[in-house]
Amino acid sequence: MIKQIQSSFQESRNPEIAPAMEAYMKNHFKFLGIKSPDRRELARQFGPELRKWNQQELIDLCLQLWKLEEREYQYLALDILKWKYKKPQEKDLQWIKELIVSKSWWDTVDLLASHTLGLYLISFPEKRVSISNDWIQSDHLWLQRSTLIFQLKYKNVTDTDLLFQNILRLNSNRDFFIQKAIGWSLRELSKTDKRLVQQFLDAHPEIDKLARREASKYL
Repeated sequence: MIKQIQSSFQESRNPEIAPAMEAYMKNHFKFLGIKSPDRRELARQFGPELRKWNQQELIDLCLQLWKLEEREYQYLALDILKWKYKKPQEKDLQWIKELIVSKSWWDTVDLLASHTLGLYLISFPEKRVSISNDWIQSDHLWLQRSTLIFQLKYKNVTDTDLLFQNILRLNSNRDFFIQKAIGWSLRELSKTDKRLVQQFLDAHPEIDKLARREASKYL
């Protein structure tokens, strides 16, 4: 299957737009020049076969896609995970973490954290605190960001105590991606509990202005 995917994607590459796509991602990655709608259309041809695969087989395919050079293959892996990753297994944390720390940038990490890791920690809530502790202490930017945004879709079941704790532990880190994630997590929470977010911001004037501005959008 991996060879078929590569063949299809290579045939559809567009060298004229690839440089602009690479520039948008700060030239961290090579691109084939396939836009998202076109990539998803290309992937449709593999749907009938992939529907027959079990979850572990699909995960293995995603891990293979992650090793390929061009960024569109990682995007396809994310599409597959979003489509088919429904029943987390305890052992999955190893490969989820591997994908987060490999070829890391916001375009892959944010979906991995908010969907894949988020779903995993819905299934294994007892791991939330230990993972948060380990990943915050790791000093790895993208693991730290993940501890802030894995609950983005939790809405009224958000563990607010843990979220606030993670925010305060990372607040002194002035990296743009950390501060944006703090604001983003609070902004999403404000959609279900404006009052709680406002109380948190009022109680913590040390929250950076970038994060505060992001968090206050719906207040």
